[in-house]
Amino acid sequence: MNAEGRTQKAEHVPRYVVLCPGQGSQKPGMGKEFYEQSAQARAIYDQANSILGFSLSDLCFNGPEEKLMQTELTQLALYVTSVAIWESCKDQWPVPAFVAGHSLGEISALTVSGALAFAEGLRIVQKRGQLMAQAPAGAMAAILKYDDIQKVEGVCRDLAGQHVLQIANYNSPVQVVVTGHAELLRAESTAAAFKVAGARRFVLLPVGGAFHSPLMRSAAEAFESFLKPIPFAPFKIPVVSNVTAQPYADPQQVGTQLAKQLISAVRWTDSLHYMQSQGVNVFVELGSGAVLTGLVKQTLESVQASAVQTPSDLAAVQIGLPQSSAV
Repeated sequence: MNAEGRTQKAEHVPRYVVLCPGQGSQKPGMGKEFYEQSAQARAIYDQANSILGFSLSDLCFNGPEEKLMQTELTQLALYVTSVAIWESCKDQWPVPAFVAGHSLGEISALTVSGALAFAEGLRIVQKRGQLMAQAPAGAMAAILKYDDIQKVEGVCRDLAGQHVLQIANYNSPVQVVVTGHAELLRAESTAAAFKVAGARRFVLLPVGGAFHSPLMRSAAEAFESFLKPIPFAPFKIPVVSNVTAQPYADPQQVGTQLAKQLISAVRWTDSLHYMQSQGVNVFVELGSGAVLTGLVKQTLESVQASAVQTPSDLAAVQIGLPQSSAV
């Protein structure tokens, strides 16, 4: 085939991104069918079991749910599942335009990108989960179907006082998550204030920490020290950072940004808009659940979004090469 022919075919390949979910997407059964049907996925789970010294795969596949919800185990389970699915699928698909992960999912994304070896990423996720679990107690709540994001931000400023109360996740135009001191978030007056400001719902989340807030500062400082000696390889696929909503410019930024992420808001809505602005029209979520797929649909128009949780989900993914290039 001549260069012109390659260019014509490349133009027909949709620009797509891989998305990796974060905490809250976990559920018993995650990754089990890929483990059973894919040698690549099985190798990832078996390697994780060997490194960790316990059967993470059994926890992923069988639960119990209460144990799977423990921060230090949740993060490992989500990381391994996303990478296992990617390893099962990557040879069938073109190279993504970008990869992005929500919170913990950013480490999965860095592994997909080639910046991290799987085993090194597993070690980083394990340390991250341990540090976050040890951080001071706090709470988080979802604010749903609000009228004006500035009003939500205003309530956070007005109520905070000597407490911490701020937005943790800008998830979509109709959903943000707030984070801070538990006594403030659990007060009935706090829920009432957000509803007066136009929020339709205020939902406390089943977490015991104030993730993405200054209450994570001790964890962030320890995490940055842990990450400092770790070398990150050049990106094979650009990774969009939660902190900046832009691709990392240099692998040397990764350690600092991952630590900063623990105390900063996840700019997911801005990240999705950035990727769409670069011509992306297909979003593929790899892992447990379909939370990120839902956020894409809430945020962007004229795009396709699908979640790959089992091998049977692959039929819905619209990123294959054009029929004329099939072998």
